[in-house]
Amino acid sequence: MENNPRFRVVLIIMAASLIGFGISLYLTIQRFTGGIVPCSIFAGCEKVLSSPYAQILEIPTALLGVIYYVSIFILGVLFVDLQKILWVRIIRLVASMGLVVTFWLLYVQ
Repeated sequence: MENNPRFRVVLIIMAASLIGFGISLYLTIQRFTGGIVPCSIFAGCEKVLSSPYAQILEIPTALLGVIYYVSIFILGVLFVDLQKILWVRIIRLVASMGLVVTFWLLYVQ
């Protein structure tokens, strides 16, 4: 199974989801504790994090990101464990939806 290109792609997606999870968790914690997020790459990120778009129905978008990345990771684990192509298709669908949301948030930014 390790020689299967899908297997390698899913492992890469799982690794990326852990990175996204870490960032989203950090932003969620900062949001709930009122902490300041340093903007090292882009200037003005504090404006984005305090804008009306930083939450959806009173839920911080960073928390939704935590849920999203955990979901992607769990789907990857299911694929690795059960080795069913169905899980790759679901990962593809969920990742596509996440990409659309990401582009929308970048546009808003």
